Formats: sequence, structure tokens, C-alpha cells
Amino acid sequence: MTQSTSQSTAQSSSNRSRKWAAGALVAAVVALILYAVGALSGFTQDAKVCAVRAGKGAASRPESITESAFPLSHVCRWGDGTSVDLVPGWLNPLLYVALTGVVVCSALAVRAALQRKKELVHE
Repeated sequence: MTQSTSQSTAQSSSNRSRKWAAGALVAAVVALILYAVGALSGFTQDAKVCAVRAGKGAASRPESITESAFPLSHVCRWGDGTSVDLVPGWLNPLLYVALTGVVVCSALAVRAALQRKKELVHE
């Protein structure tokens, strides 16, 4: 392998590593934004909002409110069996996809960096 071919291969691996790292960063930012949206949609609300979302009127108070940080959940329950989650149903699946993107992109960035190191050693 000529020196110029070896250098271009190493540069290509370096570019791939940077692209995967950038992808991991973007996925992490998306995950943080989604988590903030979910937290603000449920955790900062009171029982009055639960009652309105359940269609019970602002005066009705739930018997219990259950919160979970992961998966994000803010469930209000009434004695008649009615329950409502203030965190949108689409949010947790998108959060899982973003977190998976962080893991996959990070692993591929490390793989590309190790491949580049291996190529530089064999020059």
C-alpha cells in the first residue's frame, strides 16, 4: 500500500469517527429535549390539570397521582377507574430511539477510531 493511499484511508477513518461522534451528540441533544418536554408536561402540573385532561372538570380531584422519572409518566387516577397520563404517549418511544442512537453512534465512533489507529500502526 502506498503512503498516499494509507494516509487517505486513515483520514477516511478519522472522518467516519467524527461523523459518528457528531451523530451521538445530536441524538443526545434530542434525548435531552424529549426528556425535558416530558418532564415539563407532567411533573410541573397539578391535580386541576389532571381533572381537565380527564374531562372531569377543574373541581374534581384525583385520588392518587403517580410519577415516574424513567419511563416518564405522570398518571392521575380516580376511584371510578378513570386515569390519565399527562406525558404524551409518543414521547417515551422517541426517547428510547434517541437513547439507542446515542449508544449505537458512540459504539461506531469508537470502532472507527480504533480502525484508524490500527491503520496508522500498519503504515
